[in-house]
Amino acid sequence: MNRTREAYEYMKKKIEESEWLSGQPIKEQDISKELGMSRTPIRHAFVQLEEEGYIEHLNNKGVLVAPKKISKKDFQEAVEFFELMSLHYLQELERREIDYITSALQEALIKMQEEEKTGEAEAFLKAELQFWTDFLSYAGNDYNVRLMIQTLHTIFEQKGYIQDVINGSQKEKIKHLSQLLIYLTNNDYPYARRELRILFNQMIMNIFQGPAGHPF
Repeated sequence: MNRTREAYEYMKKKIEESEWLSGQPIKEQDISKELGMSRTPIRHAFVQLEEEGYIEHLNNKGVLVAPKKISKKDFQEAVEFFELMSLHYLQELERREIDYITSALQEALIKMQEEEKTGEAEAFLKAELQFWTDFLSYAGNDYNVRLMIQTLHTIFEQKGYIQDVINGSQKEKIKHLSQLLIYLTNNDYPYARRELRILFNQMIMNIFQGPAGHPF
């Protein structure tokens, strides 16, 4: 295997196996040191990886892992995965009789409400990501949590139609997550699960039909 191919396969594997996540910087000097090679074959590998959509070159940020583009069907499967894991998580909390403390979730939800009013879509998604991270704070399986958060990153980083629908669904998210907070505060896990089912089903419907009041 020539050195360019070696660098290409090394970086491709890191990206495909999610060791490197979207938006993560890739530095020539780090790869050069790791593989014990000059930077020239690494630069050649960059060209092929960029052509195949694995990385992107931004003038002000250098080389980054490119966002993973997904279809409507991929979106549906990602949301269904997150829903399944979330419902299982709540069932486990109910079994353990966890007294759910919602203060961190309340703070994240307030931030979401503020950003929805200002129209800052990126800041809203950042606040929502914090909400879900806090939501999973009672999980005992770090691997599952990483998979779930990684799934959210993949969804949130989409551009074009999916991004427009996600941004157009902010009010619906706030509505259902506010209700979820009430149920969690009361440790009412069956109704919390029901609320999540409604939310996630609505998100999937929005992708295929568009949010109410937001034709796409």
